[in-house]
Amino acid sequence: LAAALRCEWLRDGGGHAAAAGALQHLLTRAEEQRRMASLPAEACALPLVTTLASVDHTVRRRACGAVVNASANDEVLGTLVDAGAAMALARHLDAPFTSPSSTSPHAGLPPTGGPAAAALGVSLRALERLCLVSAIAREDARSALPEGRLPSLLADLLSAPSVAPATRAAASRLLGILSRSEA
Repeated sequence: LAAALRCEWLRDGGGHAAAAGALQHLLTRAEEQRRMASLPAEACALPLVTTLASVDHTVRRRACGAVVNASANDEVLGTLVDAGAAMALARHLDAPFTSPSSTSPHAGLPPTGGPAAAALGVSLRALERLCLVSAIAREDARSALPEGRLPSLLADLLSAPSVAPATRAAASRLLGILSRSEA
């Protein structure tokens, strides 16, 4: 499945979405999480982290779901953090909330529904899961964006009336996690 995530020919037509979805499903099982932990990072973690930057909201949502599921295993969580998952997720939060080709007057505002809103919610949950357990993930997430940008984005999500309650709650929890002192 990770090979499918790396394959350029599968970018169009749902190949990456199917591979990310299958990986998300498999990683609900502890046995598959242990198997992922035994693989080198290049075999699965790096392709998954690369997929987090997809412009396709469905691919990104499923890849984020795979990160959420995989991070239930501490070894996999560490591998994902080392592969740059927290940085990729933080950068996703800074990306425009609409597709690059959008000419909507609402460009730059949080999505109100559909695949973009779902991807945003799962991205927040994945980043929350990584940052809750790992001080390195918290530092990576903070350093992925200019200083103060990530808390500002989270505050914007908290104040936007169009954001789903579950997304707002995840933003609030993540803001609290990132406010922790590492001392």
